[in-house]
Amino acid sequence: MELSAREFHLIKDLVKDKFGIYLSEQKKSLVVQRLQKELWAGGFSSFQDYYNYVCRDTSGQALNNLGDLISTNHTFFFREEAHFAFIESVALPQLVTAVRKNGERELRFWSAGCSSGEEAYSLAMVLSQYTMEHNPGVQFYILATDMSTSVLKKARAGVYSNEQVSRLPPLYRIRYFDQLGDGQWKVKPNISKIILFRRLNL
Repeated sequence: MELSAREFHLIKDLVKDKFGIYLSEQKKSLVVQRLQKELWAGGFSSFQDYYNYVCRDTSGQALNNLGDLISTNHTFFFREEAHFAFIESVALPQLVTAVRKNGERELRFWSAGCSSGEEAYSLAMVLSQYTMEHNPGVQFYILATDMSTSVLKKARAGVYSNEQVSRLPPLYRIRYFDQLGDGQWKVKPNISKIILFRRLNL
């Protein structure tokens, strides 16, 4: 189904207004790719027809679905490996020292745009390893947020495929995941309990 320039600008403006996501002209083919299945499934005759439906839906569900489809959800465990190494070796010791100096016993982190949870769980593994190795006397918590309700559902479930966990060291898979026996792995409560997943549009 063809997306006209006018239709693209209508969708582009709606996405920018409601979600703060800017779609450049180069993203036009991406919009077609991500929305086409939705149009076919809903029986829409054009992108204009779909746009009208989203604008008329008073429940807000159609708009949420649009946001889910448009937002980028590509992620994997320890995606920015250097960042996690910095947190573990530099940031954590300094933060723990500062927190304890203030007489506090909690340290909270925010995983913004957490997608399907891999980043938040990666951070939780780093914090768990640090606790085991250094016994800092500080309790860690993570707030993980995303605008997409569908990826947050996956994140809360904490279930990942063999392929998704294949990047992890074997020790991490054993220590932080339960194998479900159907090619899937579920995050253990020892790290999921410190993460709170919430919907938030940055």
